[in-house]
Amino acid sequence: MKRKWVITVCVIAGAVLLLCAGSFFYLKAMVNPLSVARMASARASRELGRKVEIGSASLGIGFTGISVKVDSVLVAGEREGDPPLARVKKAKLNLRILPLLWGQVSVGGIELDDPEITLIAEKTKPGKGSVKKPKEELPFALEMGGLKVKNGSLTLLSAESETTLALAEINMSVSASVSKKTEVRVRTRGKAKALVLAPGLVNKSLSWDASGFYDQRGDSLSLGESSVSLDKMGVRFLLAARGLSADSSSYTLILPAQSLEAGGLSGEAELRGNIKVDSLRVELVRKDTSVKLTGAWGRIDASGLSVKTEMAPEPVRFQTLRAALAGDRVNLVVAASSGRTKGSVEGTVILNPRIRYFLSGQGELWLEDFAPDVSGRTSFVLNASGTPEAPAVKASVSVKGLRTKGLPDKIDLAELDAIYTPDSIRINRVSVFSSFLALGASGTAYPAKKEGYFFVRAQRIDLDALLPRGRGGGTADFTPDLIPKGRLDIFADWLGIRGEEIRDLELSVRSDETGLYGEGLRALLYGGTLSGSASISHARPQVVRLDIALSGFDFSEFCKKHDPLGARLSGRASFEVSGSFQADDPLSTMNLEGRVWSSGGRVQGSALMKNLADFTGIASLGSYAYKGAEASFLVKDGWVNLRRLTFSSEDAGLGFSGRASFKKDLDLDLSLDVNLTKVKTLAPNLSRLIIPNMQEASFYLHVGGTMDSPDLRITSADVGGQIEERMGQELEKGKEKAREEMEKAKKKAQEELEKQKKKAQQELEKKKKEWFKR
Repeated sequence: MKRKWVITVCVIAGAVLLLCAGSFFYLKAMVNPLSVARMASARASRELGRKVEIGSASLGIGFTGISVKVDSVLVAGEREGDPPLARVKKAKLNLRILPLLWGQVSVGGIELDDPEITLIAEKTKPGKGSVKKPKEELPFALEMGGLKVKNGSLTLLSAESETTLALAEINMSVSASVSKKTEVRVRTRGKAKALVLAPGLVNKSLSWDASGFYDQRGDSLSLGESSVSLDKMGVRFLLAARGLSADSSSYTLILPAQSLEAGGLSGEAELRGNIKVDSLRVELVRKDTSVKLTGAWGRIDASGLSVKTEMAPEPVRFQTLRAALAGDRVNLVVAASSGRTKGSVEGTVILNPRIRYFLSGQGELWLEDFAPDVSGRTSFVLNASGTPEAPAVKASVSVKGLRTKGLPDKIDLAELDAIYTPDSIRINRVSVFSSFLALGASGTAYPAKKEGYFFVRAQRIDLDALLPRGRGGGTADFTPDLIPKGRLDIFADWLGIRGEEIRDLELSVRSDETGLYGEGLRALLYGGTLSGSASISHARPQVVRLDIALSGFDFSEFCKKHDPLGARLSGRASFEVSGSFQADDPLSTMNLEGRVWSSGGRVQGSALMKNLADFTGIASLGSYAYKGAEASFLVKDGWVNLRRLTFSSEDAGLGFSGRASFKKDLDLDLSLDVNLTKVKTLAPNLSRLIIPNMQEASFYLHVGGTMDSPDLRITSADVGGQIEERMGQELEKGKEKAREEMEKAKKKAQEELEKQKKKAQQELEKKKKEWFKR
């Protein structure tokens, strides 16, 4: 009987298996995969509310399960023009058959090749938050097994940024149970290889072990003690989330006491050391697309941590790095060093209702450790407070022995004491001491108003050292809306520029929307007083206007650095000029008018007067005193017009007045008044040219030609041409003699050059012979 029952059961089981096998082969033969793909595409498009495209598909049926392979899956974006929400090159899904008999969907595994997911963050408009849909029960229970992903990426797009999480491979096991009430219990373990979190965190491997529970009806998520490891660094945590919806949710993250190895975070910066966490609890709230920290409790201690970057030649070592969190406050204590550089910061950061901070720090910095072309020692004290949007910083900085490529010598000491706020920048004191610069300054700037008021007091400014010849020059490209309003008052004991020395300088520079104005100029130059004003407009073309005077300057001081006509002058003179020109083309647009005058003095060593003394035989012309001289000039359209020239000298027995103009061509007319009695006494050799009973004579001299080749001739005289004829003859003789002397000098110079060439050739031949002998 028992044997008969066993045989019956075997027969029935065989028949069932045979029926199942026949059914499987029938389904495999009758089901068209393309029809299934089209039906799945249409159903998915309706459920997701966006277009879903499924490429070619293949179906495999076995005794334990069904496998579906798809070549491509594309889920379109929400709006036209948006990137696809998801794109998968290949996908494979394995379903177990037997659980279907009890109303459960059991996924044996999912494999995805080259999946790309793009999420676009959008802010919910006020009053239009997303409305929660009624919770619908699933028509079946769901279980899920493993998941494999190869070469995937997840991109988060927002109006401000784009963040991509890339990975080479994910291999994870999932033990999930989804009830019809959409209660999910999950346990997952896995590993992601070659993970790219950010440009600084490349080729990381991530592994995890987590288990948790999700209840859709209560909108809550709870993860038990889970772990995540990023390379060497492993973190244990618990996570709870409440009120999960599209527009808001809250999270609580708890990290039990643990020690984390910082090397796992190494990217562009190499980290070494441990980070100790003492039961950290963090609460977050998400509103629309932003996440806000509401509170944190616990302690973090990373003392002993070292960071190596390309910026610093030696690692930065944190002797102290502690953060104590108490609700909405974070108390920081930091002390670090890198080689000879060291510093410390401590203070408090308040997180709510908005971030505020109160920090103080101090330190010492050796510049050559960070920049090869700079050396010096910097010490600083900082106090900062306020918010990230409106910071306030008080800084005291001093630099000793500063050297850079652009400085002619070291700066012995530079100090700065300043206060920065969003409304103003106040410089209490800035001072610089060196061989070429010694000054102090203070003032206040108002960036929002584009105004500033500064005061500069200098003992020494050597612009030749700061701006060597050949550097600088040109004009600045001023933009009116960027030029601040305000005033700069400058006082300098000594100012050096292009070899000139200006002493006791006083100048007030004012700026507004129209231009820069230098007013109240006063200084000492060549023993005289320099005064006046100048301005430059912001509008193009920029126009420079000036009104400058130099009164009572000493010719002897001037001649120590300049050589006017090869002469040494003594006496005092005055100078004044006013007018305008365009900054980008000063020569052709210059329109200046001025005057130079002197009440008397002495001329010594003038080459012109020495030649005249040799010509006339009046030896005293080489050194003579004059009673007065004056020249009025107008510079316009590239021409220099000397409208009034006057000169008189009793020692020379002559005086002249006239006019001149020149650009390249010369145009000079002079009226010379000569005391013939004085000339007869000084130059007996000229007596034969002078009518015995004549005491005075007037000549009219015209100079034409060019600057390179002037042409001198006497146009008229007061004695009917007698003196004119004789003087003309003598002048022609003088010209011929000068030409002969010039030709002799040229010939002599040519001979000397030929001798030098011949000597150099002989030396070269001699060296060649010596070289061949070797």
